[in-house]
Amino acid sequence: MAAATELQRGIRINAVSPGQAEDSAGAISHLFPGFNPVPMQKLVNAYRRSVEGVVTGRIIRVHE
Repeated sequence: MAAATELQRGIRINAVSPGQAEDSAGAISHLFPGFNPVPMQKLVNAYRRSVEGVVTGRIIRVHE
């Protein structure tokens, strides 16, 4: 977060912390016991917010 405030030229740093994608739940859900699958559109929106939005220095958590 500290690095994000020091960047010049409008460069931003964000991280997206996604849950298990609903699209892959059938194939790999056994690797993520207790996790609720997240709809793919929620994941897409989180990444769009990170790249196209105005926030910086944030962890965007996505979970159901």
